[in-house]
Amino acid sequence: MATPQKNKLSEYVSTHFKWSDFTCPCCERIKIIPAFFTHVRMLEELQDILTFPIEIITGYTCMNYSLETKQNLTTWHTLFATDVRPKQECTGMKLSTIYMGAIEIGFTGVGLYDDHVHIDLRPEPLKWKV
Repeated sequence: MATPQKNKLSEYVSTHFKWSDFTCPCCERIKIIPAFFTHVRMLEELQDILTFPIEIITGYTCMNYSLETKQNLTTWHTLFATDVRPKQECTGMKLSTIYMGAIEIGFTGVGLYDDHVHIDLRPEPLKWKV
């Protein structure tokens, strides 16, 4: 696990996303797995095909954070995943557009929730709607 220096967290890892977008809320760490940069590149592709900006609301989460927030400890966020939503006006239509776009781009784990879309690169494809 790597922790970018505090001043580096505000730097962009890609055109639209900063290092801080992907770090754990409690410890500011990030897990750089082999698919990290592929995931970021695919998020950029997703942003490029959408007609509205998206934001990352959750990236990597450590086990302590997952325990504190009562997340499932097998969540992909402890390896690497992102939850995204529209930056403005989070509507069902926009969330559905993100969901379908993520599938089109090639994300293998894609879940649609009331207020966000979960995205990851798991080895066995899984799509769900809650």
